[in-house]
Amino acid sequence: MNHSILIKKVTLIILIIGISLVKIYNPVIAGPAEDFLHTKEITELIDAVEKNGATSPYGTIVAFSESPINEGLLVIGTDDGLVQITENGGSTWKKIDNIPGAPIQSYVNSVYLSQHDENLIYVAFNHHKYGDFKPYIFKSKDKGNTWNSISNNLPERGSVYAIEEDHEDPGLIFCGTEFGVFFSPNYGERWKKLSSGLIKKNL
Repeated sequence: MNHSILIKKVTLIILIIGISLVKIYNPVIAGPAEDFLHTKEITELIDAVEKNGATSPYGTIVAFSESPINEGLLVIGTDDGLVQITENGGSTWKKIDNIPGAPIQSYVNSVYLSQHDENLIYVAFNHHKYGDFKPYIFKSKDKGNTWNSISNNLPERGSVYAIEEDHEDPGLIFCGTEFGVFFSPNYGERWKKLSSGLIKKNL
């Protein structure tokens, strides 16, 4: 390849990268407030993370569960860390944004209403967008009034993606993480990994 052509191509690539960085990190670009993200003291143009293309807008419902016991009992989770509960089919909602130990503005990966006890709710948060891959899974025994972490002895690294409950044994629950499937015979007090015959990928 002609060296002058190669130099021109490299120069063009550097120029494009430079323009992109200016767009992303310039904090004085005019525009609607909702088109900017404020993280770690840097104001980023929202297009830098493809909000309108590859990701969900903030406040989007990303998790849902309907009680098999009480048809009016519904739970939703949003991509900005909120859990909302209704006991009247959606006429009114109770917002939960203060679960002890749950990261602020964390993606709610899963909500689960028990098929054995309508007071029992599970919720899992995923905070990997902030570089945090810890498992965050919580349980409420009183329809969301109080919460306890049941991450307990789950591996320190491995975001929780899914929660499931055994259809016969109410204490037997399962969770799928970034690196495997785990089960607990005692409502999440202790976890053990299922490994025999399972594929190794995020669940």
